[in-house]
Amino acid sequence: MLRCGLFSTIFVGEYVGSKQLNMIPTSTYIRKRRKAIVDGVSGSSEVGFSDSKPDFAEFRHVALQEVVNGVRKPDSRLRDGKKVKKEYGVRGGAPGVHKLESARKIEIFSGGVDVERETAKVAGDTAAVEGRCEALLKVMDDMASALDPLSFNSSVAFVYNPLHYARKPHEEYVRKYGGKEVECLLVGMNPGPFGMAQTGVPFGDSVLVREFLHISSEVDPPEIMHPKRPIIGLNCPRREVSGQRLWGWAQARFGTASAFLDQFWIHNYCPLLFMESSGKQIE
Repeated sequence: MLRCGLFSTIFVGEYVGSKQLNMIPTSTYIRKRRKAIVDGVSGSSEVGFSDSKPDFAEFRHVALQEVVNGVRKPDSRLRDGKKVKKEYGVRGGAPGVHKLESARKIEIFSGGVDVERETAKVAGDTAAVEGRCEALLKVMDDMASALDPLSFNSSVAFVYNPLHYARKPHEEYVRKYGGKEVECLLVGMNPGPFGMAQTGVPFGDSVLVREFLHISSEVDPPEIMHPKRPIIGLNCPRREVSGQRLWGWAQARFGTASAFLDQFWIHNYCPLLFMESSGKQIE
């Protein structure tokens, strides 16, 4: 089992070409982004960015520093991703993002926007998101059905497929937050016994799924379960450690699940939980 930095078994999808997606460990990704940001501030008296790739504000606080009298020291203002977007725009006299937002508001209130066109655009975007959600759910359903006939050796005593019995909360997760064009894909290996196996949500710690993601759909337990690994659903009293780390970090950095999932998507490439006769997870 691979462990990458703060998270367990997570990889980041990084585009190295127009269509080529390269999967790298999270720790490698953060290290690369950190180096690119530090290189951007070297030898400058101001905070600036020289990296040509899109930056993720949520990682800037790791390495982005302010140079004062030749000494670098952390700038605590950069810990809030939203504040970064508002306070640090393009240097060299060009307007910052906050100025562009203000101009946009003035244009709207002054009647400079075709309301009907803007409304149609929003409706079109909504339809596109819904269409992508439908496509993703169909892929999940097809995969779940294709996995049913598989058989495994004697060491695998139980196999749970949450895409079947936890389909409702999984669908709620996809419809509520999916279908967007995100900047980063985080890929987990397969469900944990107290995470997605219980809630249908990748790394789905029951408390954070309820209180942070605001998912409330019920789970229909499978007919055959290991006596030590019952499926309780969103009220599971056991906490998922990797889920607390991942979703807890997202909550601390972004505040809301929507703000986080506007930029990220989290997915398990294998939906099956494998267990030995003792109830121990097979990884």
